[in-house]
Amino acid sequence: MAKIQKLRGPIKLVGDFNKMRTTVAASAKYLDKARERVRQPKTQLTSAARPTAAMRREFDGARRAAGQMEKKHRANMMALNDLKRSLSDRMSMTGSPSSMNRT
Repeated sequence: MAKIQKLRGPIKLVGDFNKMRTTVAASAKYLDKARERVRQPKTQLTSAARPTAAMRREFDGARRAAGQMEKKHRANMMALNDLKRSLSDRMSMTGSPSSMNRT
């Protein structure tokens, strides 16, 4: 029973890591879309002889949204790296075969 209790921590950590990896992939996709939504109004602004206020608002809104998405993605990446470190530390403490291959 004690061995099962010992395994619950690492198993949960692996599950958390996999969920966060999926979250990071999704946020990267959303970030790419947000950046694309910035490119289009930027192109319109630069190509227009007299950019309108509506064009400027659209560009500013898209840029703000992309900035927010970038912050979220960065936070997700940091959380993923923390989980990766925790998982690596946990595996090195348990004496797993992967930790024996390190030099």
